[in-house]
Amino acid sequence: QANFGPAVTGGRVVAMCLSTMVTDSRRAIYILYLIMFVDFFQWGLLYPLMTKMVQEFDKGITFIGVLSSTYAISNGIATPLLGVLMDRIGRKPVLIISVAGHTAGCIVTGAAQSYEFLIASRIIIGITGGSPIAAAAYVADLTTEEDRPGYLTRLQGAHFLGMVLGPVSGAVVSDLVDWRVVCYAAAGMAIFNVIFLVFLPESQGFAQDTAGAVEDVTVVVQDENVDEDFTWPYWIFFIAFFQGLAFATFEALGTVYIQDEYFDGDIDSATYFASIAI
Repeated sequence: QANFGPAVTGGRVVAMCLSTMVTDSRRAIYILYLIMFVDFFQWGLLYPLMTKMVQEFDKGITFIGVLSSTYAISNGIATPLLGVLMDRIGRKPVLIISVAGHTAGCIVTGAAQSYEFLIASRIIIGITGGSPIAAAAYVADLTTEEDRPGYLTRLQGAHFLGMVLGPVSGAVVSDLVDWRVVCYAAAGMAIFNVIFLVFLPESQGFAQDTAGAVEDVTVVVQDENVDEDFTWPYWIFFIAFFQGLAFATFEALGTVYIQDEYFDGDIDSATYFASIAI
């Protein structure tokens, strides 16, 4: 009679190892969710303060729009470069860069003595704002093709939860204290992400992504089943562009419109709550 003992034992060991890897991956992803929540909560704290910041330096609506566009342009230029950097050095270092840049931007905003300082702070936050792409790549590294959509959806949930709670909190606190205090408080929240990053391991996929990049391109080019109409990425680009344009426009002018149209130009927390509700 054949002895299957070692084979069964080996199978159990492999199964236990796989189970441990899955558990560790899930734990890492949930830590990532916390990091992204705090990151977007920081961003949200400053969101309702933009009008106050600009008006304190006697600037008008046009300068609010310029401030918003400065961030969008900086981030649009830097994001592809951060994507390349992410594939070379890993996902976690880019997350660290993003957390550090966001914190530095909050400090510069709080210390601003002129409108130009506000522009500088938005540039800093924009060029280091690679956390969303790094987080998505991190999740992709640690999940299977079947499980990935669910994990990415929950990642988006962490984004939007921070984007909702942050502005509400910033609006309420800014009615009680000076807006600069809110900026420093947002910077201080980075301590939570520093703690979370200590426990976040590097994902395992970035080295293989870099090593196989040329091979992947070759396969795509040589695959006869690939649709010859390769214009769909451009459609995605334009859709994303107009979506971003709409969001940036509301970020810059939505609060101003609501406060002028419904609150006689007064800046109060009700204005910000209405902005978030929309």
